[in-house]
Amino acid sequence: MKAIKLITKIILAAALAVAAAACGQRKASKEAAQEPAPQPTTADLCLAAVNKYLAEQIGSNYPDAQYCITYSNYTDIDESNPSDIQILGDFWVEKYNLQADTLMFTAGGDHPGKMHLSKDAQGGYQVTAFDQVGDGSTFLPTAKAIFGPKFDAFSQALSNDSLKQETRRKAVGKYVKANNIAAKFYKDYGWPAISID
Repeated sequence: MKAIKLITKIILAAALAVAAAACGQRKASKEAAQEPAPQPTTADLCLAAVNKYLAEQIGSNYPDAQYCITYSNYTDIDESNPSDIQILGDFWVEKYNLQADTLMFTAGGDHPGKMHLSKDAQGGYQVTAFDQVGDGSTFLPTAKAIFGPKFDAFSQALSNDSLKQETRRKAVGKYVKANNIAAKFYKDYGWPAISID
C-alpha cells in the first residue's frame, strides 16, 4: 500500500513538473511575442538601398515587366567610413511576368561592381555612385581594380553555378512571399520551371 502511495506521489509530482514547465513555456513564448522586432542594422539598410537602386536605375534599362527582382550573389560590406559605405557585389536584376502560377523570366542580368552609399535626409541610406565592372575584354582588368584583395572571393562566387542558382531561388521565393504573389514556379525560356519554396 505504501509503495502504491509512493508511486502515486511520484506520478503527481512529475505531472505537476510537466504542467509547470508547459506553463513556463507559454509564458516565455507570450513574452517573446510581445518583444519589439529587432532594429535593422546599417548593413540591412544599405542592402535595401542597393536593391532599390538596382530596381529603379538598372532595372529601368530592361524592358517593362510586372515584377523586378534584385539580389546579390556575392556581397562584401565595408562600413569603416560612414560617409562612404562601400558594398562590393555580383548584383542581379531580373524581370518577370506572371502566367498562371509561374513567373516567366523576361529580361535581366548581373551587374558586378562596387556601390557607394551615404546617409540620406530621412536617416536611411542612398546609393551615391556605382563603379561597375566592364564588359568583354575590359571585364578582368576592371574587376581586379574594383574588387582588389576581394577579387578571388568574388571570382569563386561568380563561377559557382550551384551557389548562384540557390541564391536566385531564395531571392525569388522571398520576393514572392513579401509581395503576396500567387506564383509556385519561376521559369527561364526553354528551361524547366523551378519550384518556389
